[in-house]
Amino acid sequence: MQVYNELFKDDSSIEKEFQLKTNYLINNNLRTLYAFYDYQDYSGEAFLVFENTKTGELFEVNGSHCSCNGLEEQFALEKTALDSIKMRKNGEAIASFILAQRLNVYKALTEIDKENT
Repeated sequence: MQVYNELFKDDSSIEKEFQLKTNYLINNNLRTLYAFYDYQDYSGEAFLVFENTKTGELFEVNGSHCSCNGLEEQFALEKTALDSIKMRKNGEAIASFILAQRLNVYKALTEIDKENT
């Protein structure tokens, strides 16, 4: 499993598809933990999970569209939790992936703290 899946390749592709300002995610302390965007048969579906880097809170964004439009104006952060994510299709795998990412960041920050003391 990867952070960016299907049509999302990085944070800038998320900002482009949702028509957000450049660096919107960084400027709003949002770290992408999981991003999925699939487009088939003239319609698209997106599911993303972000972590607020200051508070540690989790947020999700859901979007969908037909062939007439894209994901524009659908970027709405909703508070979420790992237990909620687990209830989704492939939720157990996504939640495990997110938890592993958060643990890796914690370990890295702990190592940096050790080096600076």
